Amino acid sequence: SCGRTEELSALLVDFRWIQACVLTTSCGDIVKDFAHIIPVVPLGRNGRGTMYRDVRLLSKALALSSDGLNADPAHLCTQLVGRLLPYATPSGENRLLLKSILQQAIEDTCPVLVPTNPFFRVPGGPLLASME
Repeated sequence: SCGRTEELSALLVDFRWIQACVLTTSCGDIVKDFAHIIPVVPLGRNGRGTMYRDVRLLSKALALSSDGLNADPAHLCTQLVGRLLPYATPSGENRLLLKSILQQAIEDTCPVLVPTNPFFRVPGGPLLASME
């Protein structure tokens, strides 16, 4: 990362960059990119801060979505919103990165379902990935 971890972290939570990667590579490749950056994500004042947790959640959401996204990358918006929305709701924890990427996904030109209740398995549970 050449000492540019904050720039790299910002890139990994940029919806347009993720969308371009999903369209041109596989979701598995993006998850591998996340695996390389997660150990060097800047720490918060109290150990692993919200940026670390948000990047990990995003990585896990992409891993859970990989089969669906490899079959149809146009579903990136719906997959991310469906899996991450429960974490971006007010719960006393500042989740600016997740809120930012969800806002980018919702404002994107692709149609997206914006659920009022979670309808996909959310990251952080016992399921790490799904296989077809």
